[in-house]
Amino acid sequence: MEPKHPYTQLLRESIPEADPKKHWKSTITLSELEHEEYLRQGCKFAGRCPLVMEKCKVEVPKDVSVDGVLVRCHKYN
Repeated sequence: MEPKHPYTQLLRESIPEADPKKHWKSTITLSELEHEEYLRQGCKFAGRCPLVMEKCKVEVPKDVSVDGVLVRCHKYN
């Protein structure tokens, strides 16, 4: 099944190929940008979304069923 939400699509595209010889050793901390996104009104992905609309910046999208999958994106309203 292909993801519907633009953020989920970008997440899927960012996953590297698995390599059992490499192990994650870094500590992950939120950057200032990520912290701002977390506190943002509207859609949390609006600052990075290629399909952003003005309403995305002020209104939290509602859950919409798309092909049997719940998607929280104004694109589908």
